Amino acid sequence: MPCAIAQLTSRCWMCTEALREAQSQNKDLGRQVQELMTIRVQLQNERDGLQTELSDTKDALKDATARLDAANAALVQLRTDMEHRLREKDDEIDNIRFGFFIRCFTTNVALFLDTVLCFYRGIVVLRQ
Repeated sequence: MPCAIAQLTSRCWMCTEALREAQSQNKDLGRQVQELMTIRVQLQNERDGLQTELSDTKDALKDATARLDAANAALVQLRTDMEHRLREKDDEIDNIRFGFFIRCFTTNVALFLDTVLCFYRGIVVLRQ
């Protein structure tokens, strides 16, 4: 019987040690779970922050694209206006050239007619 008690005591002591070891491992695992949960919360917060930044960046890209489109439209309108003004100036230059041509032509015709008239008068004077 003393042997059985010693064996039971020894087994009890081994079970107690195993229980303490299991409790210690359980504490360690509990700490690790808590650390992992903390890390998970941090990662979720970081993900939410990145999602917010992504959303803000998409909005900024939309705004920048809209401004770019508006600037391109303004440039197209400016180009159209400049081409129109350039055509108007070309027309003005052509009108000035044509007017100069007409004045020169008219002056030359007038000189020619004066010359012919003078020549005619000279012939008439010579005949008389």
